[in-house]
Formats: sequence, structure tokens, C-alpha cells
Amino acid sequence: MKSSPEYDPLVVSVTVPLEAPQAFRLFTAGMDRWWPSEGHSVTGLGARPVFEARIGGRIYEVGPDGSRHIWGTVESIDPPGHVAFSWHPGREPESAQHVEIAFDQRGEETVVTLTHTGWEILGDRATETRSGYQTGWSLVLGQRFAEAARREKTAS
Repeated sequence: MKSSPEYDPLVVSVTVPLEAPQAFRLFTAGMDRWWPSEGHSVTGLGARPVFEARIGGRIYEVGPDGSRHIWGTVESIDPPGHVAFSWHPGREPESAQHVEIAFDQRGEETVVTLTHTGWEILGDRATETRSGYQTGWSLVLGQRFAEAARREKTAS
């Protein structure tokens, strides 16, 4: 494997005001409450993400017309500390990368760290795709997930 920036793991972390079990549930079972489908889906506005939190479970979106589009498959899961899955929204499974999410509780907060790897499978598209995900994961995890966690904390 080449050692170059386009193949380096992409790591994004955010601290949320929830304990690990709540943060884990929000990330998985509550994905439809925080995922920004308006800009991060296959079918666009009105899409609803679904996360089947079990080994072999699918991560997919249900389009406004009821169609299903697979984004990935859960490869390992150890609630409330860890989940890992393949990731290929809008692409064939053969082009999947790998995403791991760690939930590290620290007092009444949890540090949620996303690590996205497997860029080399994209060949010439690796640099551009990784760059897009750098921005995308910062929005999705660092803003939208964090905002949903704050709302959940306020509501409890």
C-alpha cells in the first residue's frame, strides 16, 4: 500500500454532552434525527437514513418514493463503545471504504471519534473523495450530530 496523504485515515472527533450509551443510540437508532439528508444522501431531500445496529445490519436510506439505497454494512458492534461498517453510499459495495466510530465516555460527556479508511480502493478518485469527506464528516458529525446531542440532553 502506498504511503501518501490521499490514503491517510481521516479522523474527526466531537465531544457531546451525553453518556456513551445515549450517544451510541443517537448515532445508530437515532440517525434519522441528525443525518443531513438534504445534502448527504443518494436521493436528496426527504430521504430517511436507517441504521440496523447489528453485525450484518445495513445502513441505508429510504428515498421519498420508498426506494432503498444501501450505504454500508455493519462489520462489528460493541455497544456502547464501538461500531464499524463498510461505507459506499451511491456506489457499488466493491468500492466500499471502512468507517469506525468510537464512543469514549468522559464523565457525563462522550468523545465520539470517527475514523474513515480504505481510500486506496478508489484509485485516482482517492484524493478528491477524501477531501470531500473531510468537509462532509466535519459537518455531519461535528455539527449535525453534536447539535442533535445537545438537543437530546436539553430534552432529558
